[in-house]
Amino acid sequence: MPRARPTRIIITGHVVFDPNFGGSGDIHLYWRDVSGAAGEDGGGVRPAQPGYFSASIFDGSDWRKLQLSRLLPYAERAYQRAVQRPRVAEALRLVILQWRGESAQYHDESRTFRLAARELY
Repeated sequence: MPRARPTRIIITGHVVFDPNFGGSGDIHLYWRDVSGAAGEDGGGVRPAQPGYFSASIFDGSDWRKLQLSRLLPYAERAYQRAVQRPRVAEALRLVILQWRGESAQYHDESRTFRLAARELY
């Protein structure tokens, strides 16, 4: 019989940037670069490519999506240039640290974990 996956996880406040590390309740931050126009020669992407951060939470055996878009405005998760990425990541790490001890609940309809007490809408 397959093991039931948890539907409620207590957040540790610990942030990881490598999905090969982490424990139950840790949050993995990763960035998504927004597609840019190709260079004039038709190859590559713009070096100043903008993007945003997304997150997953470790349930003890696997990483599962955390709906970060309901917790923070896009402007707080986004960067306009790749060189800004570390600064945005550090700001997000400090925010997530404040979530320590809170409960993330899994929602079947969105297939994500959410923190209802912290949601913007």
